Amino acid sequence: MRRIGLYSLIALASLALVGVLAAGIGVALNNDDQAKVKQASTPTVAEPESPETTEETKKEETKEEKTKEDTKKEETEEETANEEQQAAEQQAAEQQAAQEQRWRELAEQREAEERDAAQRRAAEQQAAEEEQPAVPANTALSLSAPTAGIQNDPVTNSIAEGVLATGAGKIPSTGFPWQSGANTFIAAHVYGYPGTGSWQQFARVPNMGMGDPIYLTDSNGTTYEYQVSEILTVAPTDVWVAESTGQNIVSLQTCVGPNWSQRMVVRGTLVGTSQA
Repeated sequence: MRRIGLYSLIALASLALVGVLAAGIGVALNNDDQAKVKQASTPTVAEPESPETTEETKKEETKEEKTKEDTKKEETEEETANEEQQAAEQQAAEQQAAQEQRWRELAEQREAEERDAAQRRAAEQQAAEEEQPAVPANTALSLSAPTAGIQNDPVTNSIAEGVLATGAGKIPSTGFPWQSGANTFIAAHVYGYPGTGSWQQFARVPNMGMGDPIYLTDSNGTTYEYQVSEILTVAPTDVWVAESTGQNIVSLQTCVGPNWSQRMVVRGTLVGTSQA
């Protein structure tokens, strides 16, 4: 009986232990389910970052901001440079256009001036031709130079010694007063020969001065008035003095210097004509 009672007690204790364990397991399961429900219904809260992580993040963000600022600054500077370059190119183009326009205006002005000058020359030439004295029937001339005491002295178109022995002679190769650009070159002795027209004919020519008048008259009665514009002393070999200068002039030549070894040439420029 005692043994049976002992077994009964053991069995009862085991059952009680199993009940306790079952109740504990149920409570644990119930608590676990409640925790899961609570976790599901409770919002997740991020764990706070460490100070080191926050500082690095700020540095990165600052670096990115700096990079963005530098990029924006470069873009702005590039845009400004492009605008300045465009403005400079536009200004250069405008200056070039203005210069080209100025060149065109100057060219047109020169052309207009040249046309006007050509027209004036043509008009002057036409007027000169219209006023050109008629060519006389012969080459006879008479010379007057009041300062030198010469009055209506005949001039022959020759410088042969026989001609100069009697009066003044013109070098035949030189032009006549009625010819354009003529250098009418007249020579005569200083003293010449007594009793002839050559006697002291050009003795007073060395006394002539600048601006003094000289007159030549042709056989038509046209008088050509000259004014002394140049006085030269040359050698007998300086034949260039008889060449044309392009102007209408008269040249009076006579001997001067020691032993009459040099030649004085008094030149007069044509200033007008008159008809008797």
